[in-house]
Amino acid sequence: MKDLVAVVLAAGEGKRMKSKHSKVTQKILGKPLIEWVYNATVSAEINECIMIVGHMADEVKVCMGDKVKYVTQEEQLGTGHAVIQAKSYLKERNGHVIVMCGDMPLIS
Repeated sequence: MKDLVAVVLAAGEGKRMKSKHSKVTQKILGKPLIEWVYNATVSAEINECIMIVGHMADEVKVCMGDKVKYVTQEEQLGTGHAVIQAKSYLKERNGHVIVMCGDMPLIS
C-alpha cells in the first residue's frame, strides 16, 4: 500500500459561528466535526493524519487526543500557509498527501 497522509486544517477561528469553542469541536449528531473528518481518513485507509491547529489548539488536542500528529500554525495567514506548516513532516514521505478541511464532516 502507498504511503498516504492526510493534512487536516483545524486552525481557523470560525468567527461566523459566534461560539466560545473551536469551530472544529462543534458537535453534529453528538460528535465533533473534526471526529467525522478523522473517521473518514481511517475509512480511506490513510496511514497518518497530521492536524494543523492554531486557534484554540488545546481544545482540539483534547478532542482528538493522541490519534493524530499536531502542527501549530502560530499566525493564521490563510489556507496555503496552514498547509506549509506540515512541510517538515511531509518532506520525509514518499507517497500521496490529501489536504482536508476540519470543518467539513460530510466526506464519504
